[in-house]
Amino acid sequence: IASTGVLTNAVDAGHGLRTLTYHAEDVHDFAWMADPYMEVMSGQAKLDEGTVEVRVYYRPEQRDFAHRHLEAAVGTIEKFSAMFVPYPWSLMSVIDPPVDAAAGAGGMEYPTLVTTAGDSVFSRPGVRLPEYVTVHEVGHNWFQGLLASNEFEEAWLDEIGRAHV
Repeated sequence: IASTGVLTNAVDAGHGLRTLTYHAEDVHDFAWMADPYMEVMSGQAKLDEGTVEVRVYYRPEQRDFAHRHLEAAVGTIEKFSAMFVPYPWSLMSVIDPPVDAAAGAGGMEYPTLVTTAGDSVFSRPGVRLPEYVTVHEVGHNWFQGLLASNEFEEAWLDEIGRAHV
């Protein structure tokens, strides 16, 4: 399970049920994901202000791509924090949806949680589509998230802003 924010409480409710509570400060939207087949790998983005834990949730058959998404997410947080304003949260979750679900679940952005896409063994050598999608989606945490553009009314503001970075 992954969610916008940080897990603050887990209570077993019996009969195999559990209630999880997440908390996030200063967010404009939220999302969550549950998949019993996902694995998690993590790394650290190093900022002048401290570190950000970056977690990539992926299916076992996508492990090679998960490494690529992790490197892209860490690099994006470090670079955008240096170029613009520091990433303000302690965690970033990157969901790499199963390949057969990516068309509907891939390429979405929420504060502290994004879904990525681009995993394909058929990509030509040198094509870095998985990294591009991850950088793009994590970038929304600055352009639209922190800059607070109105994505519903002026979607071009957050999409075009990263095109020139």
